[in-house]
Amino acid sequence: MLQERTACCFPGFEELLFGSEVSDKPVCVDGNVITGRSCGVALEFGTAIAEAFIGKEKAQKLWESLCHE
Repeated sequence: MLQERTACCFPGFEELLFGSEVSDKPVCVDGNVITGRSCGVALEFGTAIAEAFIGKEKAQKLWESLCHE
């Protein structure tokens, strides 16, 4: 599923992403696949999913409405 895709994962599990380009970004979007590093990036991960379904502009408004700071 992740062959030849950019992906991220929980630190220490990178060797399991063989065949992928491993990223240290909190969230990676490659085509229709979205990966995240940990539960600590849940808001960013959810926003990436929202962007895939409702578009960047609406997802940005959603992000701004969250109490994330």
